[in-house]
Amino acid sequence: IETVEDLIRVITEELSKRLYDVVIQSMAVLDYVPKITLKKKMPSGKSEWVIKLVETPKVIRMIRKLHPGVFLVGFKLEVGKDRNELVERAYQALKRYDADLFVANDLSQIEIGKHIGYMVNGCGEVVGEGTTKEEISKRLIDIVEKGIGREERRRSGCSTRRQSC
Repeated sequence: IETVEDLIRVITEELSKRLYDVVIQSMAVLDYVPKITLKKKMPSGKSEWVIKLVETPKVIRMIRKLHPGVFLVGFKLEVGKDRNELVERAYQALKRYDADLFVANDLSQIEIGKHIGYMVNGCGEVVGEGTTKEEISKRLIDIVEKGIGREERRRSGCSTRRQSC
């Protein structure tokens, strides 16, 4: 997969073949791509280039549309945000994309051996945390396996993704 179009094609094909219980959309997908892609090398010497960008489709939104019943996990990467801001932005993204769980992290808190992440459910609550990629992965698997996203919604009165808590 090299382009957003490749990713959309592969996901569409895969989700059309069979039903999945869970989709974890952790891939960082470009928000914008050049409107025109040149197929050849351009000569040197031009002092300025103007490149128009166009918005790409939101892959996570497409996944929800293709597979409405799947337990959908998304990721929200920010820069320079504190824990509360990260959690709120993840919660807003979760609602916007109709996901079940979002993992929030901050680029400034990612370095070799360190990667802080917060798992946010449909009620805006942090239901898991990790300080390394391994911890985040293990906690995410635990949450998904136990169905805590759905169970937490049920216990807190959130019977559907679309219902506010």
